[in-house]
Amino acid sequence: MIGGINRRCLMLILLMFIAGLFYATVGLPNFEPVRSKTDEDFQKKRILKYSRPAQRHLSGYSEVVIDLEQETDAPYVKFASVSDTNTTRDLLQHPRIQTWCQRPNNNLSGTEGVPIDGFKLSSVVVLSTPGHTASSSDTVGCDWQEFIAGYKDQKLSNYKEVLSIHKNIMINKGGFKVYEPISTSGCKDRELSPLGIAQNIKLGEFIRKAYIHDLKTLKTLYRESVSFANSVQDVASYQSSMAFFHGLLCEKQFMTVNIHKVHDNLCSRALGLNCKCQTLSQHSDFTTTFNEKEPLKQNIGREVESPVDFQKYRKYLQDLSRICIDEEICAGSNCIDSTINAALHIFKMADHALLNITKSPSFIAKARLYSHPLFITIIPTLFEPKHDFTHYSIKEFTFANLLVALGIPVHSVPSPASRISIEVHKKKGGRKRVFRILVNGRDLTPYVKVCSEEFSSFCNLQTLQNLKIYNYGLACEK
Repeated sequence: MIGGINRRCLMLILLMFIAGLFYATVGLPNFEPVRSKTDEDFQKKRILKYSRPAQRHLSGYSEVVIDLEQETDAPYVKFASVSDTNTTRDLLQHPRIQTWCQRPNNNLSGTEGVPIDGFKLSSVVVLSTPGHTASSSDTVGCDWQEFIAGYKDQKLSNYKEVLSIHKNIMINKGGFKVYEPISTSGCKDRELSPLGIAQNIKLGEFIRKAYIHDLKTLKTLYRESVSFANSVQDVASYQSSMAFFHGLLCEKQFMTVNIHKVHDNLCSRALGLNCKCQTLSQHSDFTTTFNEKEPLKQNIGREVESPVDFQKYRKYLQDLSRICIDEEICAGSNCIDSTINAALHIFKMADHALLNITKSPSFIAKARLYSHPLFITIIPTLFEPKHDFTHYSIKEFTFANLLVALGIPVHSVPSPASRISIEVHKKKGGRKRVFRILVNGRDLTPYVKVCSEEFSSFCNLQTLQNLKIYNYGLACEK
């Protein structure tokens, strides 16, 4: 009798154990380690991929399927099906929207500062775009003190105070005497919103953490104004540069920062260049570039009315930035369609439009010409740097042109406060120097056209010379 009961208990336990194994095997995604396609494993650790799709559920989602095996030309998470009836909070949890908003409580990530075996980091050049800009019609998110009240962050809290001290100390204001580093009264057209300022402060903090141990410039307290801070003549770019350096440097270091004014594509007559290149007369921003092009074909067969459609998409994304600041702004009826489907559709259309225009032979030729002064300026900085860290605050249009000139496809609209980091590493005990190109933290060096034959996570520094155009003067006269 007792023996029979024990046998039944053992059988029951065995069945439960088998059921548990079956649930663990079928109900959960299986991980298997795979090696990076490049020589260096991404972020110096194993990359994991799902053997089967993973699923997650949020309020308002029908079923969200995330594809983690992303290709270089499709870096954003793909959603198989998304419900139209979702909240603004759900929208802000979508990875593409989080990247676009980049609120202070969303930590930045990237491979900046990751060492290369046998090499030592010697110098870095960072180029970044402005953060979110404001509009004079904005009614929320315009007051800096009100904005930072929601975040317990020392760098954000003391920014205005540090700016006041900096203003009293700095005598030489460079070429930005008419610009204020932060809006003094409400939102103004083309100036940074409080979110845009916070984005650049956090970006500066991230870059400092990535490079502080290797770069002398970030650890040195200078007695006079420093010359490694540069910005194009644009109020949002200047404000972004000031905010970036507030995050990058300690307070005493920041007091010596003097932003130098540069041309949109870093052109300078001192370099013997024609800064009024006739060939580029209609190649100064996305609007003029679209105006001179034939209608663009979408993958779905529809024509994009240029530049009307693209500007409409950009207007939507500007409105979306307001939701990034205040998720309750759409409580009323006068608001954009903030469903996830609507937002992803606009991103998709804008991405396609930008990719189609930037991959055209005409744009590629002009992007190379446009970026030549930039290469002429930056390449010597990489070979013989005066400082081991240099920063340029550039426009979104320059950012796109630089990627195209490097051979990297512009597959998506750059998010506010996007960055390109160019790292130079020197061989330990030797003279060989190599470089890496990181775009928003992703190592895209293998896709740089002068490095494509090597397809490695780093490239010989000397090959950068091949990016220059040696008939620049003649090309500008065509």
